[in-house]
Amino acid sequence: MNKSNFNQTGGYPLTTERLQELQTAHEIFNSFGSLAGNYTIISGCNLIGSIVQNGFVFINGELLEFRQAAVTPTSTVIIIETPVMKSFENGNQKQVHTIRYATFGTAEVSWPWSSFRRPIETKEIAPVLDQKADKVTTDNLQANKVDKSVLTLLDNRVKVLEGLLTASGAPIIKIDYASEQTVTSNAGGNGFNDYTRNYVYVYPPFGYTMQHLKGFLASMAEIKYNGDVDSNDSLWCKHRTDSSKVTVICGGSEVREAVKVNYLAIWIK
Repeated sequence: MNKSNFNQTGGYPLTTERLQELQTAHEIFNSFGSLAGNYTIISGCNLIGSIVQNGFVFINGELLEFRQAAVTPTSTVIIIETPVMKSFENGNQKQVHTIRYATFGTAEVSWPWSSFRRPIETKEIAPVLDQKADKVTTDNLQANKVDKSVLTLLDNRVKVLEGLLTASGAPIIKIDYASEQTVTSNAGGNGFNDYTRNYVYVYPPFGYTMQHLKGFLASMAEIKYNGDVDSNDSLWCKHRTDSSKVTVICGGSEVREAVKVNYLAIWIK
């Protein structure tokens, strides 16, 4: 890591360049998140009731503070940027700092909370390997450590099995579903083709893309009527897809609360 030497006499040249050097130096610590992998819970983020507590997550090469928020089965993680403005000597206000943190929300770029995993602690890796090796054979144990030849044999067998699965083209199926998901608003009227209200977003599960979506079904779970329901009224529940998600819209011309929907998605790769 780069270092700065501040302890000097003669009038240290403290300039904005020196401060930028400090920021550049500590950015190297982001690389530690790669040990756990992308979309990882580094620390905290404990679930208490329906609230995910404060913590830290790793997203696309960046370690970010996570600020607590209520979670649902379809919650997505977004990054929020808050500019910090300060007055300069010439009287102008300029942005001098940016606070970046992750939390639940809706934005153009987001990631399903279901994609985030808590990694195993590195101190637990060796005991796990030893336990698995014990199950393979006890003849190759020396002083409670696995002989290298055993690990090599296991590694080769895994590679062979992976190759067979890939060659066979066996599909990997993921079924994603939810019930009684409340749409974003209660907008009545003729909104049966309006995908900007009364909607629920459904994102691909971890490891899948929209190209893997092979089947999708949505239905109404709960409707609370209002006013006079007659031949002039209508209900709707439909969906459409784009490059990143499925948008389900559900509503009615005579409802008093936001409608609740169910959905079932089938992903195959």
